[in-house]
Amino acid sequence: MASAKILVVDDDPAIRNLVYRFLLKQGYEMESAEDGKGARLMFEQFNPDLVVLDVNLPDANGYDLCKEMQSRTGVFVLLLTSRSDEADKIRGFNQGADDYLTKPFSLGELEVRVGALLKRQRPVTVAEQQQLIFNTLAIDPVRREVTLDSEVIALTALEFDLLHFLASHPGRVWRRAELIPGV
Repeated sequence: MASAKILVVDDDPAIRNLVYRFLLKQGYEMESAEDGKGARLMFEQFNPDLVVLDVNLPDANGYDLCKEMQSRTGVFVLLLTSRSDEADKIRGFNQGADDYLTKPFSLGELEVRVGALLKRQRPVTVAEQQQLIFNTLAIDPVRREVTLDSEVIALTALEFDLLHFLASHPGRVWRRAELIPGV
């Protein structure tokens, strides 16, 4: 099985690069972004299993970004922030964060928390567990993976969601507004 994919989002290049390099050495597939715009773009392209996310970004609120990402996929989010007040932690968990680590932090603790999060599995319904197979095309909703002739097809999170939805609801024409709310 492929290693877990982790996206690190932090506007501080020293912290972003430290976390990136450290987790890369642990065998994870890594990407990074320095702001909300880059995070959204990389999230779509990379389709991570875990996002290590700073709350204070120059162009986005990390709490809102956490909620937005989790509304799209079952991604795990570890908030990594200098905000250490109890109210900030409660807000983070209420916005969907799976864990909260305050700066300064140790790389050992980060490693253990990342490992613990990636061992978890989101509850999935029976319908979500069922692999959809059309001749040599297979759509695996649990692994969020599409294969054609046993070759993995690289898809963004949105592309996967659309393909899975359309394949799960054959024989119907959908309007764009029904497929992508808010458009």
